[in-house]
Amino acid sequence: MTRPTPITTARRIFEERYPKAKVVLLAGSVIRGEGTAHSDLDLVVIYDELESAYRESFLFDGWPVEAFVHDPATLAYFTQQVDIPTGVPSLCHMVADGIAIGEESDLCLTLKRRAKALLDRGPDPLTDKEIDGLRYAISDQLDDLRAPRDHAEAVASATVLYGTLTNFWFRSQRQWSAKGKSIPRRV
Repeated sequence: MTRPTPITTARRIFEERYPKAKVVLLAGSVIRGEGTAHSDLDLVVIYDELESAYRESFLFDGWPVEAFVHDPATLAYFTQQVDIPTGVPSLCHMVADGIAIGEESDLCLTLKRRAKALLDRGPDPLTDKEIDGLRYAISDQLDDLRAPRDHAEAVASATVLYGTLTNFWFRSQRQWSAKGKSIPRRV
């Protein structure tokens, strides 16, 4: 099946599913040119005001879609109080790097500037308690690797250790971290 382009699909989603939204940004692997045949379309959808933010997944024109639906206040909360403290600013990246679908309004430009400023600032330094927690997790995971019960347990332990080690290294360098499949790209 031939699918419409990501931008064509995002425009139709904006018009049909979110017609009252003020901003729709298309983000993720497809706009970075890294998409695969199974990649989804990541959308950040901004309304003037919402009762609460939400995330929804659906299929549209043959594309799987992940929509992160916010207003400016919930976007600020999720970027500053949820993403930034974890050291993995996924939503900030989607807003800063996203392609505006439709007019790039003043609101859109303001939100993109704020996201870029947060990214440029970098993460807060790790506290002594966070450093101790990460060191403990690394030591504990290394202990699991010393004497695994079987190969599957060793692979599982190494997988967890990989994420913990890379997060520790990035964060100890006051750099943004990553999770899962984003780690190799970040490294």
